[in-house]
Formats: sequence, C-alpha cells, structure tokens
Amino acid sequence: MGERELSERVDAHRRPYETHWQMNPRTRAVLDEALDAAMAARGGRPPSVVLDVGCGRQSNVVFPGAELVVGTDIDGEGLAGNRTVDIAIAGDIVATDLPERSVDAIACIYVLEHVRHPDLVLAKFARALRPGGVLVVAVPNVAAPKAKITRWTPLSFHTFVYRRLLGRNDPNTGLPFATVLDPSIRPDRIEELARDIGLRVLLRRDFEDNKQRQLRQRIHLDGRAWSLVRRACRGLTGGRVDPADSDVVFALERIADPAPSELARALEPAAA
Repeated sequence: MGERELSERVDAHRRPYETHWQMNPRTRAVLDEALDAAMAARGGRPPSVVLDVGCGRQSNVVFPGAELVVGTDIDGEGLAGNRTVDIAIAGDIVATDLPERSVDAIACIYVLEHVRHPDLVLAKFARALRPGGVLVVAVPNVAAPKAKITRWTPLSFHTFVYRRLLGRNDPNTGLPFATVLDPSIRPDRIEELARDIGLRVLLRRDFEDNKQRQLRQRIHLDGRAWSLVRRACRGLTGGRVDPADSDVVFALERIADPAPSELARALEPAAA
C-alpha cells in the first residue's frame, strides 16, 4: 500500500452500506464499547484514514465519519463484496507495507490468531498510526480452553463444528481459516507489547465468544454444569483462566512520542 493510495480522499457518502450490525448482538455490543472508547480518546473527531485489516466481506468495526477506508484481506473474493471500504487491497497483512504515520485508525477483528509473529504485525500497526491514532483489535484468548482446542485440532474439525454443530452454512459468512494462535496474543502479553511499541491501553474487555456459547447450549453445558466447569478451570489455573473469557477486545491509542524498544527498532527501515 503506497502513500498515494492513502492520500486519496473520497466522499464519505459513497459508503452507505455498513454491514457491521450483522454480527451477533453480544459481540456487537463489546466491539461497539471498544469503538466508543477509541472515538472518545479522539475527542469524537472522525478519522481521515482508516485501515480495516482482514475485513473480508463484512466490516465489523466502522469508524463514524471516516473519509477514507482502506480494506485488506487475503480473501479477494470476499473483499470484493465489502461495501464499506473505499479502497480494497487483496493481500497478506504480514507482507503488506504500511507507511509510517499514514493512518488515523485501524480495525483488526479476529485476524491476528491466523498469522505467525502477530507481535510484529501489531508493531507495524503502531508505526503506521499517527500520534493520537487508535486501534481496535479482537482476538481469541489463547490461554482459554476454546483456543487450546482450536489450536490442536485440524481445520476439517473446525469446519465440521461450523457446518454441522452450529449450522453456519451461509456462503456469505465463509468458513474458518487455519489458525496459528501464537502465544504473543495472550491478553496480558498484548498489554505488555502495547507499552513496548508506544500504544496506550484505553479499554480491555474479556468476553465469551458467541460460537462457544451456542455450542455450549447445543450440548447442554450451561447452568450449574457450566458453573462447575468454570470453577474447576479457575481452580486448576490458580484463577488465571476462566473459560467464559474465551475472547478479548482492546482499544489502543498511539502515544505521541513513545520510548524506543527492540521490537519497534526491528521494524524501522534499514538505513540507506
């Protein structure tokens, strides 16, 4: 992605379709809370340039009043159907160049669990944000049982769960992607990394993913049985892990003059 593309401006009224409301109400409310925290940090000022990473055919966080929305995804077909973004770039975010201080806001919803070295991707985001820019990111909690089961089971099993157990056969919603679930996106590590790369945590919300909740209801793991499972898991992990906190969303802000870190220096362009 070059400077020229990011410097273009289009009329915001060319984006009449906002598909983010199609997400289930529970997750929608959590993402909206993170979005509100990010917008409050900006004093309500609409961002000029937004980067929507891994948006696919549905943008799940839509910054109000944005002048230009650049969407990226490896799924070119899904990206072509996204009517929220103004510029669509098919490609892997790991390999995509993000110019320094080029965007005002970034949305990255359920993407980092699919890439290797997500800590470097987060550092790339921090460098791309202008001072005062904001980032909303959602990931599975890799310490939770749901993520551990996902990590050690094949993609075919994930597809089976989607199609047969959850009944998600709508071609417009797609199927699961292969997951990496790198330990660097564990919630406490994200908080540590944020400090290293010049990001301030505005909000963190741990919550239960709707897919897990639906699956629990399908197998009747609720009520007292679910309470016992939660209590046992907390006891075995010394209170560190609650299976009900299967996912986490962060709202982060770029500090104007962050202290340098090894990770940030590793991402700096090589001297000529």
